[in-house]
Amino acid sequence: MTRGYERLIVGGRVLTQPPHHSPSPTGCQNPAGGRRASGTPGSVPSQGRTLKGCKSPRLRRGVPTGMEPARNAWYIVPMSYDMHFAKVPAGVPFDEYIEQLTIAEESAPLDPAVEAQKLEIAAALRAVLPELEPFKKDFAEIARLEGTSVADARRSHRAIELNQEPGPGDGLQILISDAQVSISVPYWHTGSAAEAVFEKIARCVGVLTARGFTCHDPQLGRDVNIASDRPEMIAHYLSISTRLDEITGVTRKKPWWKFWS
Repeated sequence: MTRGYERLIVGGRVLTQPPHHSPSPTGCQNPAGGRRASGTPGSVPSQGRTLKGCKSPRLRRGVPTGMEPARNAWYIVPMSYDMHFAKVPAGVPFDEYIEQLTIAEESAPLDPAVEAQKLEIAAALRAVLPELEPFKKDFAEIARLEGTSVADARRSHRAIELNQEPGPGDGLQILISDAQVSISVPYWHTGSAAEAVFEKIARCVGVLTARGFTCHDPQLGRDVNIASDRPEMIAHYLSISTRLDEITGVTRKKPWWKFWS
């Protein structure tokens, strides 16, 4: 499962890490599909550490409490609140099942029936949230950049991506893969705006759970019910969004989603 918006901290310095859906000037997706250079979804260098959900009670220049910035240390600071969805068999840990799905999807051929299901899910999500727009991929350009065929580019980049463009929208991103879905919302909302965006998320979650998907919240580390767990989810979201400058070590003089412009 791909991750949402992130920032990369190297040796105590904060470096921007583009969201995995950022289009290149040619209009195609990141050829790596949001994955790190290792090819493993969500992986970091072996000497690295991940701040999952930014749960550290105190951060200094983006480095976990008790750790001094190291020249070769890498830290990933999540910049979005993420939810993952899959139809997980009873008794199987969610993370383990997602890893199996991701590996299987990477080598699976295109299946017309699966593609039709993904399009149906996308249409249902856009019906409850019309401002979502599908990201249009230039498969010919992707093939050129990756040195492969257009057919292979279509197979490798077949996930459907729905976005609200930063600025007028809330920055929501939904990625629909063969058997899993992710929803990400960047940490730029506070107060009533955060509650409003989670109301929109709840609409999308309802579409997915009605189709048998389990909703897993990696920030809380468990499966969640959006109806009963929403207050806790919002509280965790606000614990990050209201102190984002402190966590990243950067004072925002302009909206952070414009850092990549």
